[in-house]
Amino acid sequence: MHSAPSPEALAEYEAHGAHVVTIDPGQAVVLARCELLRPPASRDAALRWYVPPRQLPHHTA
Repeated sequence: MHSAPSPEALAEYEAHGAHVVTIDPGQAVVLARCELLRPPASRDAALRWYVPPRQLPHHTA
């Protein structure tokens, strides 16, 4: 599992035949889960993941 791979890391994974799947329930769901289930710092980490908007790999679940 790699939460924020660089473009170079993605290229290396794909060169080795990896099937990359991004599982993203969306920013609103993630922030709600952070509020209810995670320590306060997790909200800041989630916001950093979404800003700027990510170019997600080919397959999104």
